[in-house]
Amino acid sequence: MIDVLNSYSSILKSWEINEYDVQGFSFRFKAILKIKDYSTLIIKEYYFSEVPKRKYSYHWMNKNEELLIRWDNSEHWKEIDTFPHHAHHKNNSNVQPSHINTLVEVLKYISKRIDDKNAKNK
Repeated sequence: MIDVLNSYSSILKSWEINEYDVQGFSFRFKAILKIKDYSTLIIKEYYFSEVPKRKYSYHWMNKNEELLIRWDNSEHWKEIDTFPHHAHHKNNSNVQPSHINTLVEVLKYISKRIDDKNAKNK
Protein backbone atom coordinates (compact mmCIF):
# COMPACT_ATOMS: atom_id res chain seq x y z
CA MET A 1 0.00 0.00 0.00
CA ILE A 2 2.82 2.40 0.83
CA ASP A 3 4.28 1.81 -2.64
CA VAL A 4 0.94 2.80 -4.18
CA LEU A 5 0.82 6.00 -2.12
CA ASN A 6 4.40 6.84 -3.06
CA SER A 7 3.66 6.31 -6.76
CA TYR A 8 0.86 8.94 -6.55
CA SER A 9 2.82 11.43 -4.42
CA SER A 10 2.44 14.05 -7.18
CA ILE A 11 -1.24 14.52 -6.22
CA LEU A 12 -0.89 14.00 -2.46
CA LYS A 13 -0.22 16.69 0.14
CA SER A 14 0.01 14.20 2.98
CA TRP A 15 -1.28 10.93 4.31
CA GLU A 16 -1.90 9.36 7.68
CA ILE A 17 -2.08 5.62 8.17
CA ASN A 18 -4.49 4.87 11.01
CA GLU A 19 -4.29 1.09 10.87
CA TYR A 20 -2.08 -1.39 9.09
CA ASP A 21 -2.38 -4.87 10.49
CA VAL A 22 -1.12 -7.98 8.72
CA GLN A 23 -1.75 -11.48 10.06
CA GLY A 24 -0.65 -14.20 7.70
CA PHE A 25 -2.35 -13.45 4.38
CA SER A 26 -5.07 -11.28 5.95
CA PHE A 27 -4.76 -7.53 6.43
CA ARG A 28 -6.56 -4.38 7.55
CA PHE A 29 -5.61 -0.99 6.20
CA LYS A 30 -7.10 2.40 7.06
CA ALA A 31 -5.69 5.74 5.96
CA ILE A 32 -6.59 9.36 5.31
CA LEU A 33 -5.08 11.05 2.27
CA LYS A 34 -5.02 14.81 1.82
CA ILE A 35 -5.07 15.60 -1.90
CA LYS A 36 -3.38 18.67 -3.41
CA ASP A 37 -6.75 20.07 -4.54
CA TYR A 38 -7.74 20.17 -0.81
CA SER A 39 -9.99 17.12 -1.10
CA THR A 40 -9.68 14.10 1.20
CA LEU A 41 -9.74 10.36 0.52
CA ILE A 42 -10.56 8.01 3.37
CA ILE A 43 -9.41 4.46 2.69
CA LYS A 44 -10.68 1.31 4.38
CA GLU A 45 -9.53 -1.97 2.93
CA TYR A 46 -9.64 -5.44 4.45
CA TYR A 47 -8.75 -8.88 3.16
CA PHE A 48 -9.76 -11.99 5.08
CA SER A 49 -7.81 -14.98 3.77
CA GLU A 50 -9.88 -17.57 5.67
CA VAL A 51 -13.04 -16.75 3.70
CA PRO A 52 -11.43 -15.45 1.25
CA LYS A 53 -13.06 -12.05 1.04
CA ARG A 54 -12.03 -8.47 0.35
CA LYS A 55 -13.94 -5.45 1.67
CA TYR A 56 -13.17 -1.88 0.70
CA SER A 57 -14.42 1.67 0.87
CA TYR A 58 -12.73 4.67 -0.76
CA HIS A 59 -14.57 7.80 0.40
CA TRP A 60 -13.57 10.93 -1.54
CA MET A 61 -14.75 14.30 -0.16
CA ASN A 62 -14.26 17.89 -1.29
CA LYS A 63 -12.61 20.54 0.91
CA ASN A 64 -15.96 21.12 2.66
CA GLU A 65 -16.14 17.40 3.55
CA GLU A 66 -19.04 16.83 1.14
CA LEU A 67 -19.13 13.49 -0.62
CA LEU A 68 -17.79 13.49 -4.16
CA ILE A 69 -17.69 9.72 -4.70
CA ARG A 70 -17.52 6.66 -2.48
CA TRP A 71 -16.50 3.42 -4.10
CA ASP A 72 -17.29 0.32 -2.07
CA ASN A 73 -18.42 -3.28 -2.24
CA SER A 74 -21.07 -3.45 0.48
CA GLU A 75 -23.58 -6.02 -0.65
CA HIS A 76 -26.61 -3.71 -0.49
CA TRP A 77 -27.28 -3.01 -4.16
CA LYS A 78 -27.97 -6.36 -5.85
CA GLU A 79 -29.67 -4.69 -8.83
CA ILE A 80 -26.44 -2.90 -9.83
CA ASP A 81 -24.75 -4.50 -12.86
CA THR A 82 -21.35 -4.53 -11.17
CA PHE A 83 -22.64 -5.97 -7.86
CA PRO A 84 -21.19 -5.86 -5.29
CA HIS A 85 -18.92 -3.10 -6.68
CA HIS A 86 -20.59 0.31 -6.93
CA ALA A 87 -20.09 4.04 -6.38
CA HIS A 88 -22.12 6.66 -4.54
CA HIS A 89 -21.98 9.96 -6.45
CA LYS A 90 -22.52 13.18 -4.44
CA ASN A 91 -24.87 11.45 -1.96
CA ASN A 92 -25.53 8.03 -0.50
CA SER A 93 -28.67 7.39 -2.53
CA ASN A 94 -27.15 8.09 -5.97
CA VAL A 95 -25.66 4.62 -6.52
CA GLN A 96 -24.06 3.78 -9.86
CA PRO A 97 -22.27 0.71 -11.26
CA SER A 98 -18.50 0.91 -10.96
CA HIS A 99 -15.54 -1.03 -12.28
CA ILE A 100 -13.20 0.97 -10.04
CA ASN A 101 -12.41 -1.25 -7.07
CA THR A 102 -8.75 -0.86 -6.12
CA LEU A 103 -6.76 1.93 -4.55
CA VAL A 104 -4.67 2.27 -7.72
CA GLU A 105 -7.80 2.75 -9.83
CA VAL A 106 -9.22 5.30 -7.39
CA LEU A 107 -6.00 7.33 -7.31
CA LYS A 108 -5.76 7.14 -11.09
CA TYR A 109 -9.34 8.48 -11.34
CA ILE A 110 -8.64 11.31 -8.87
CA SER A 111 -5.39 12.17 -10.63
CA LYS A 112 -7.20 12.45 -13.97
CA ARG A 113 -9.90 14.67 -12.42
CA ILE A 114 -7.23 16.97 -10.99
CA ASP A 115 -5.38 17.08 -14.33
CA ASP A 116 -8.63 17.84 -16.19
CA LYS A 117 -9.50 20.62 -13.72
CA ASN A 118 -6.00 22.14 -14.05
CA ALA A 119 -6.22 22.01 -17.86
CA LYS A 120 -9.55 23.90 -17.78
CA ASN A 121 -8.06 26.60 -15.56
CA LYS A 122 -5.16 27.33 -17.91
